[in-house]
Amino acid sequence: MISDWVRQAPQLAAERRGRWDRFRAWCAAGDIGADWLLALAVTLVAALVRLRRLGAASLWYNEIVTLNRATMAFPAMLADALANMHLPTYFALVGLFAEPGTGAAGLRLPSAVFSSLAAGVLAVLGRRIGGTVWTGMAAGLLFALAPFQVL
Repeated sequence: MISDWVRQAPQLAAERRGRWDRFRAWCAAGDIGADWLLALAVTLVAALVRLRRLGAASLWYNEIVTLNRATMAFPAMLADALANMHLPTYFALVGLFAEPGTGAAGLRLPSAVFSSLAAGVLAVLGRRIGGTVWTGMAAGLLFALAPFQVL
């Protein structure tokens, strides 16, 4: 078993170098204008879908907990988040938008904005990896329109 791995090690190393060279070429290649246009189109579709009924549904339990933590004073929020094994960064970000009495739309806005941007980034990655605009658009739109991503 180990002897097979030792014999194949030079071949595996060459394959890794080949992958690294392809990745560097991928980063250098591509039409930047097409990437921006694709990212913009997919981001706008994702934003329209997410923002259309952002505050229509009532708050879920986890959103109430998030609002509670986000409206705490920063030292208390930091201690509470770490005590419950959560990273405090999301609560700090939501705290910039949320105040006591904030509705569902205000609480969900940061997540909607960042997931819309993620759909655009995914579209560009899909285009670069898949090689065609259609591949990138399919990847971005599958994420943008996924039921779990849209409330």
